[in-house]
Amino acid sequence: LVSDESTSCDTNSSNTHKLPNQNNFESTSNWLPFDIQICRDKQDKLVVREYSKNEDITQNIENGVYKLTAVISAIRDPCSKPSEHLVAHVLVDSPYHQSHLNDFKSSAKSWHLFNDFHVVPTSKNEAVYINHQWKVPCILYYTL
Repeated sequence: LVSDESTSCDTNSSNTHKLPNQNNFESTSNWLPFDIQICRDKQDKLVVREYSKNEDITQNIENGVYKLTAVISAIRDPCSKPSEHLVAHVLVDSPYHQSHLNDFKSSAKSWHLFNDFHVVPTSKNEAVYINHQWKVPCILYYTL
């Protein structure tokens, strides 16, 4: 996918922006938290904040840690019609690997990119990578 700041579809243009390669996603910082805590404060107000794994937390009905399990993003491509479409990065559980990919050795969850009919493994950093010129998150899905 190539994204262009202008409306030109000339891929030789100096304004063309290319996707970082897989290794660059690993070194890219992001501002989307992988874990959030939702709880009530002493005034009974709802508090949502990033959760650090170093914290001790009491699990109860009023207090929970949620993990990022899906990111739906709008992808801008001025060279295609329509110029935007949605893709999903989803944290896929190991039973999927065992039943659909015949990978009975896999016991870990892994991130996958769902782009129309194209489904490929990806990294968690690519899932939260944001570039306002071509990729903007629309929906963040957290699960308890």
